[in-house]
Amino acid sequence: MAVNGNVSFRGEGLNNLVLTCSGDKKVYRLMKKNTIVSHQDHNNHSDKERTEKIKQILENQVEYVEHVIRPQILKQFIAVHKIVTLPDGFAETIESDIADGRPVFRSQSLNSNHNCHKTIDPATKCAVMLPDLCFVTDVESNQCLSDDCPDRPTISVEIKPKKGFMPETGSLPEESAIKYSVCKFCIHQRLKAKEGRWTKTSHYCPIDLYSGNRDRMKHALYAMCETPQNNLKMCMNGDEVYGKNVKHDLRAVLKEFFGDKNTNGIKKQLILSEFLDLILDALLHVPVQTNGHSSLLHVPVQTNGHSSGNKSDPGPSNGLETTEAKGPLCSHKTEYSLKPRSPDGLPQTSNSPVVNGHTHQPCQKCSQSSYHLFNDENFNLPHTCILGQVLAVQSLDKLDIECVYPLFLKVKEHLKQHPKDGDKWSLFGPFKEDSWLRPCIDTVIEDKESLEYAVDMVKRHNVSKTLQDCSLMVALQRLESSSDYKGPLLTDCHGRQYKFSVSIIDLDYKPFNKVQKWHDLEREMLKAYREKEQLHRCGQPSSSV
Repeated sequence: MAVNGNVSFRGEGLNNLVLTCSGDKKVYRLMKKNTIVSHQDHNNHSDKERTEKIKQILENQVEYVEHVIRPQILKQFIAVHKIVTLPDGFAETIESDIADGRPVFRSQSLNSNHNCHKTIDPATKCAVMLPDLCFVTDVESNQCLSDDCPDRPTISVEIKPKKGFMPETGSLPEESAIKYSVCKFCIHQRLKAKEGRWTKTSHYCPIDLYSGNRDRMKHALYAMCETPQNNLKMCMNGDEVYGKNVKHDLRAVLKEFFGDKNTNGIKKQLILSEFLDLILDALLHVPVQTNGHSSLLHVPVQTNGHSSGNKSDPGPSNGLETTEAKGPLCSHKTEYSLKPRSPDGLPQTSNSPVVNGHTHQPCQKCSQSSYHLFNDENFNLPHTCILGQVLAVQSLDKLDIECVYPLFLKVKEHLKQHPKDGDKWSLFGPFKEDSWLRPCIDTVIEDKESLEYAVDMVKRHNVSKTLQDCSLMVALQRLESSSDYKGPLLTDCHGRQYKFSVSIIDLDYKPFNKVQKWHDLEREMLKAYREKEQLHRCGQPSSSV
């Protein structure tokens, strides 16, 4: 890692700290202290041992993305992850340098006994490097396409869409039947309200965002803007301007982005609507494939008065045959895979890629959604748009945690007597195609009583969880009218054009033993939801949902 500019704080979660370097348009993810090993184990390991352990974990993360996730999703949506060596002494000094940029609740907790928001381990000698997707980027080449033009800022929106479907009716125990009509995110909101984690309950519903109905999808984005929680964050030229930690005047931010000099009162009310239309166009963008490989070429698509396409002729070039990416055009799918599906939703053996097959199913409707203009019309979510790709891998979770948990316990009990089988099944890595990708794309093992079936279904569930917890990055920059830019473009209702990119981030693998935590959380979520429903039936006032 060559530090070509100032290093600054970009964001952080429970396990990673994300830094950006102004000179190279790259971001660096550093693993936080005690992410994997316990505090006691940490103290019992030498610096050299911890350095090697951290490097191995990061190598597993990069391997998982490359060999398990990227083969299931169009490659132009996922940047290549690389491990880089940090300068000597970097980890020891960086935390104090970025302290002012970190959220107060995280930095303060470093001085307490609470271990949720952990500092960087001084033994850290490497990090995962990615392009800075707050700027328009050609993801396949990792090339930044945003111009450094003060009059044309780049705005980015980070969206954490969460789980986009509900289980099939009849697939769960009777006591969990509520999950057929209320999505996981809306159920979880009840628990968060009970625990006081947010001062205001979100009215965002993932089922709306994945519906393929532009009105519903836009309603979902409005709800995110109203209550971002940790589901939405906007940055201007890489600096956060709107989200859970920073809330500038959003319309003033958008006015600066659009570059309008004479915005009147009516326009101020429309400016957010016009911006969200652009975000929807980006999320629904369907790429063109070149000889089976994704490319930046794009067939213009008219969407509700907006279009996306190339300013130049998007036709064949260099003698290569170009075809529009084909795929399932349905509002919601019971199940997706790289292979065609049998009637029960499980994959069949075939050499055909997922983009050549599809199923149709009416739009799902979450009963807690604040969108009330439902009708029986089917809407189409293109399978090869970024939302369709994410939903495809999410839908590997056909069994839901309710049915995966007994399989997890079965495998866990077996490992007590045969611990070496964990290595045989690569439960804790390495993450290779034969051990982790195969269960996602091959025919499911027919013998449901076998250990192999249990192992494969737990793996499918964990891969699904990666995409349920991922984030989408949309970056936009307004184009000068005289520009000769030949990449994909969006056009707004005023005819203004924008270069853009869409990508998926936060694709870490999920540890095998985390199934226990998910199961326990699910129980707490359902309990909190039932308690709130009981209060409603009794006519007692409620401060949430």
